[in-house]
Amino acid sequence: MKQSIRFAGCFLVCGLLALLPMQAGAVDQDDAPRLSTQRGMITIDQNSSGTFGGWNLGQGQTGEPYMFWYPGWKNIPSTNASSNYTRRGGNAVGFGTWVISIDSGVNLSWSGPRGKSPDIVPLVYNPANGPEAALGVTAQYMQDMTPPAGQPSNYWPGALVPPAQDNAPPRKIWNFRYGDYIPNDSFGEEMVISQWTNSQGITITRKSMAWSHQDFDDFLIVEIVLENTGSTTRNEVYLPLLATWKSNQTADQNTGGGLWWQWRDNSLDDHFKYTEAGNYVDGGAGGPVSVSAARAQGLKLSYQFDGDSPFKGWDDTGEPWQKDLESSDLKEMGYPGGLLAAHAFVGMAPVAYATSAGIHSFNTADAAAGYVNPTGDQPSYQGWWPVRSSNDFDEPTPEGESPAAAWTKLTATTVKDNPTDVGGFTNAQVYGPWSLAPGQKAKVVMAYVAGSGAEYGGPGNTPIDMWQWSLTADKASYLKGEQAIVEHTEHALFAYQSGYDIPDGPPDVDVVIKSDENAKVKLYWSGAADGAINNDYGVADIAGYRVYRGQRGTLTSAGPFSRVVDIPVGGPYPPGVTFTAGADWPVAAAEDDASLRTSLQNDAAAGRVGSRPGMYSWSDPNSNAGFAYFYSVRAYAKGHDTWTNNDGTKTFADLPARAQTRLRNGLEGPFSFSSQVQQGSPVLPYVPAADRMERDIVVVPNPYMANGTNEYGGALKIRFVNVPTKAFVYIFNSAGQLIQVLRKLDETRSEISWNGRPYTTTRAIVGPGIYFYAVHSQSGASSGKIKTGTFVVVR
Repeated sequence: MKQSIRFAGCFLVCGLLALLPMQAGAVDQDDAPRLSTQRGMITIDQNSSGTFGGWNLGQGQTGEPYMFWYPGWKNIPSTNASSNYTRRGGNAVGFGTWVISIDSGVNLSWSGPRGKSPDIVPLVYNPANGPEAALGVTAQYMQDMTPPAGQPSNYWPGALVPPAQDNAPPRKIWNFRYGDYIPNDSFGEEMVISQWTNSQGITITRKSMAWSHQDFDDFLIVEIVLENTGSTTRNEVYLPLLATWKSNQTADQNTGGGLWWQWRDNSLDDHFKYTEAGNYVDGGAGGPVSVSAARAQGLKLSYQFDGDSPFKGWDDTGEPWQKDLESSDLKEMGYPGGLLAAHAFVGMAPVAYATSAGIHSFNTADAAAGYVNPTGDQPSYQGWWPVRSSNDFDEPTPEGESPAAAWTKLTATTVKDNPTDVGGFTNAQVYGPWSLAPGQKAKVVMAYVAGSGAEYGGPGNTPIDMWQWSLTADKASYLKGEQAIVEHTEHALFAYQSGYDIPDGPPDVDVVIKSDENAKVKLYWSGAADGAINNDYGVADIAGYRVYRGQRGTLTSAGPFSRVVDIPVGGPYPPGVTFTAGADWPVAAAEDDASLRTSLQNDAAAGRVGSRPGMYSWSDPNSNAGFAYFYSVRAYAKGHDTWTNNDGTKTFADLPARAQTRLRNGLEGPFSFSSQVQQGSPVLPYVPAADRMERDIVVVPNPYMANGTNEYGGALKIRFVNVPTKAFVYIFNSAGQLIQVLRKLDETRSEISWNGRPYTTTRAIVGPGIYFYAVHSQSGASSGKIKTGTFVVVR
């Protein structure tokens, strides 16, 4: 998605929102700017006003479509880039982070799911004064190279941190480097940190951490610290965390064109489960569907997933796509019939909240930090409330109720039984109470987690691309998403207890893509990872690189991916692969392209340099001129059967079982972050042999077929490759009539394209049939030479 498209779409949507009525106290779209976590499989945003994952503005309007996406940036079920903004769907409508203190009455400060309180004062967290002071990317190149849909980091040592102000975004830190292992594995690979205070004198700091490690990329760990920065003791402080999940939002949005904040009858078919509920028992209506209750109990996981809608005449569990329900503007998405469009299980669970709380105890660092422990078991209250429509719901909402009435709803039960029917829901977990004297702090660490049956959809129950899996997944496979979300919650608990030190995954690979002399995609990448030292073992352990290519004509232009070549470090190298040991990265990738050389020299001056010399290159023999291809180049490491974390409290035997297997087999680099996937669309640059007409003329695509695979972006376009710098291309129909003459004068490319329109007054696109061409050279020694051929159009 291009940023300009997103902003244009947001401008239109926001304009419409402004015309709709809002409840009193609701905030408008121009709230403090947000930044999103993007390093893992979950995308969620937050700002410095308390907002987390979007919120309702009243009357069912949401503040921002970046609520909660799983699988994050790859959740683009459209092959048409111009429609990605309106076609993306999330898995939630809004989240709430509340602070309540009980004094002479109920003091309530809230943000989400339906607006925020006016007493919130946004602050700017300064990492330079915290444990993150030495983290962050310093190279300007990494700020400039952020993909159009991405957001760069804004903190590194020496970075300017603005003073507290309403329009200051949170601090975003990138704790990773191209070509090297993670610089500091006591933190996540990406952090987004926000801070705000309220009229109660409670200042909240929220740190969200994400990883792209393939065993730890399906959750976010969110640390929430409450500090009494006032002058009086607060004797009864609570932290209610609310969530309005909507697991089938993608399907609801796209089948019939619903909007992300709206609830329709078809939306009201989710199951809600809390693992500690009294009716969470095997075989019960409120119990699990694919894991044993015994395994999930104790996690305190609240989760939601799609069920069978009572409003449909068929079993729509997982939202199998119905082609006959598509409107004309949705057909471009190319969703196959039966595809599961609502495949996500989504939820939240505590990770830690006290010094001695079993599996939810503080880790070594937090236990030594002196946080105040809450009174009693946690969460102290838990509940859920039905949502029947955008404006018909039972959840506590301070915009329509008094603080005391909202508090009464929140504390109605310590653990509420799970609903036995499908519907729409808002749920809450309430933490506390704490007694906080001035200067004292309390802490709750949460996991926002997701999963799908795709986790077990590959050979030997290995993970597979979610969209590819959703093409053929049945109901039983879909329901295994419950096992996945439980397993990912267990992984989140391990990551925290290990002090965030998980086995170091192979580094990101810096890639440049251009075209070779045969109009094929040519990839160049830095070989810096060859010598990257794995700090877990003190040795360089990268064994090679795997290149993956996104399949064309499927659900998304970016995937699913299939491996196309494997290059071991030191060889032997497959056909088409070269390695230049002394190459100066990235400038060497320009080769003889002067324009690209200038660009890469500028990148190098801005910090885009390899920590070690060396460059690989490979031409994709199966790429065709003009078509867009997506590639992922991933370093992979040698296998290890030992491991110990930084403080010595965790070893290989403590790792989750699947993480043990992957580490033993050799970890592979990530591909969940948008910059870990690159796009190439080959063209034929100037080739002297083409100018001399020593090469055959190639027509691409031939045949042209309007099937999404043998066409360019859904439009009729024919490329003539190996055409001299100066030439005429004559095109004839099957009757021998001249229908178009193309004149080529471009001296930078040895190709020219035709838009399929004849040389007539109406200029209607040509129909199916066999066509003939003649290329007449006007260049140098080949001037006067003619080459002829045919091509086919199938419509």
